[in-house]
Amino acid sequence: MDRSGYEPLDGDTSYAEAESPGATLVGVVGKHVRNTFPILKWAPHYNLQTLRGDVIAGLTVGLMVVPQALAYASVAGFKLNPQYGLYSSVAGPFIYCILGTSKDITLGPTAIMCLLVSNVAAADTSSGLGDIHKAVLLSILSGLIQLAMGILRLGMIVEFISIPVISGFTSAAAITIGMGQVKHILGEGSVRRPFLQCVQDTFQKIGETRTWDLVMGLCCIVLLLCLQKLKTKYGNGSSMLSRTLWLMGTARNAVLAIIAGLVGYAVKSSRHSNALLLVGHFPGGLPPFESPGLTSSDFSSLGSTAVVVALIGFLESIAIGKAFARQNAYEIDASQELIAIGTTNIFSSFIKAFPATGSFSRTAVNAQSGVRTPAGGILTGMVVLFALRFLTEYFQYIPESALGAIIITAVAHMFDYKIVIRMWHLSRWDLVPWTVSFVLCLCLDIQYGVTSAVGLCILFLLYKAARPNHEKMVLMDATDHFVDVDIEALDEQPEGCMLRFGSNLLFPAMGGIKDTVTSAVKKSNCRAFFFDFVNVHIVDFSGCQSLLELAQSLQRGNVRPIFFNVRPKVQELLEHAGVTAHARIYSSETAAIQAARLYPEFETSAAALQKIPMN
Repeated sequence: MDRSGYEPLDGDTSYAEAESPGATLVGVVGKHVRNTFPILKWAPHYNLQTLRGDVIAGLTVGLMVVPQALAYASVAGFKLNPQYGLYSSVAGPFIYCILGTSKDITLGPTAIMCLLVSNVAAADTSSGLGDIHKAVLLSILSGLIQLAMGILRLGMIVEFISIPVISGFTSAAAITIGMGQVKHILGEGSVRRPFLQCVQDTFQKIGETRTWDLVMGLCCIVLLLCLQKLKTKYGNGSSMLSRTLWLMGTARNAVLAIIAGLVGYAVKSSRHSNALLLVGHFPGGLPPFESPGLTSSDFSSLGSTAVVVALIGFLESIAIGKAFARQNAYEIDASQELIAIGTTNIFSSFIKAFPATGSFSRTAVNAQSGVRTPAGGILTGMVVLFALRFLTEYFQYIPESALGAIIITAVAHMFDYKIVIRMWHLSRWDLVPWTVSFVLCLCLDIQYGVTSAVGLCILFLLYKAARPNHEKMVLMDATDHFVDVDIEALDEQPEGCMLRFGSNLLFPAMGGIKDTVTSAVKKSNCRAFFFDFVNVHIVDFSGCQSLLELAQSLQRGNVRPIFFNVRPKVQELLEHAGVTAHARIYSSETAAIQAARLYPEFETSAAALQKIPMN
């Protein structure tokens, strides 16, 4: 068991015999079952101490997720149907307990997922009634995609989305979500959803600001920030006061919802009953279980959006999971995480829920609360079910401005301006995909922004693969090693030139290598050209063919091609390709230089080449 109390995946020895040479079929099947259902790995070690940590963490996260779910429903386009936010928080905790590989992650609605849903579900923003059917279809389609990716072990695909792309997207999403909630703080009417139109409508309707809603919204933001500050500054001690401040800071959304609900109830009961815009009555009770009604036409109409939702949802969750896994010294399985999230979204579509994924804020609270296993999610799910069954009639008194304050403070940390400064100092090229992702996600649409930025990153990767950084040096008469000087600045002819390959020799890079060698030979007029293979582990067919043509070309120009630091497997490939019939191979730089000086004449006959010692 690691220090967090959760046994790492690679620490489970209960199926070690299945990995032995004499493993039986039963052992292999047992191992596969345990990998598919990770609960079977940690459940046998469960004890009362573990239960205590899970109960505390589960209840704490439950107090946090209920008000967040109500608020996120508005982001998704269901301002008048906040129960859908709670529906989306039901299935995740229970399913992830069985299929998840992280003890810390909690699945449910997030600001980014809700923003993606709003692009297709919030067709009629003026009524506040989103198209729940589209949201449900998006949930099952994205879940099917995630499940298929998990079964095919495609968890590594997320590595092709770089950090600058993610940062640009999340920063734009934070601004878009935050700006969309300003109307609730001001008590304004409906505004259009695209960011630029949202800004325009918000300022055009500034004269419609309702004083009570503005005061309530600002007070809620201040209260949330104060509770968070008190938790950070005074909630780390062991005294009763410190623990109380920590709990209030952690469950600050629930504290705010209670206080704001009491204020809303008092206002509603007074003669100023319309002074505050309240959530209003909405259906309570447990979510109905019914088919999402998926048809073949839905794949064509929502397919592209579902792919983006599936990838972004997985990316958001796996980034969180890996961060907390490193912090608490255990490992997670990316492909198994896809299966867990996909199964959650598929099941959620049968209870009228929109797509869910891992939440950073709730996962952080879960870890800080001392969760020991994924079983903590069971308590979280039970809190949500309790709220749906017994508390919905009280939620109607919560002011909309209070929910807007919860969302604004939740997404504020998502805008990471510091990463721009770090990229400026470390790698300015990465500012390009960050800017593309940020601007397009902000001004056009998240789908266009993410796909364009990812495409740009792939182009950068292809360019780097086609033009890797090779090191050029020369060999002078007075030295016993290669020196790094500009060939064009030499006053005398060098004995030879050297190219140290900066990467594996794959087909995109060979054209640039040929151009570099040809240019160096013309400028230096050298009689020997050395190739350092120290960084080369792989040579593909095109690489072998290009090396053969290059060696033949150098021979025709009376330049000796000499290879050194060649790995055995690479040398075997070169021999099969016929390259060694035109170039000599030596074990080290020193051996190559000595051989070149010992046999300065350009030898081409097989008999002469056999006289020259290799290696």
